[in-house]
Amino acid sequence: MRTGKLKDIADASGILKLLQSNNSDLILVTDPTFDKDLTNLQINHKPNVQDALNLATEKLGQDSRVLIIPYGPIILPVT
Repeated sequence: MRTGKLKDIADASGILKLLQSNNSDLILVTDPTFDKDLTNLQINHKPNVQDALNLATEKLGQDSRVLIIPYGPIILPVT
């Protein structure tokens, strides 16, 4: 069964590098067991989508555009 959850930090770091190369921000929605590792890697993360959207809105404003990528480790966004 697929859950869309990251299996390890390597998935997150690969996505982060791609988005950083495009001057994008990334907020991962992931299991809290990764909190310490993600904090050490300076990756924004939240335990659920609503908290991630709230953070994005705080950072970017109410009129911002946000891309939600389900199954992020297997999706390659192209800009």
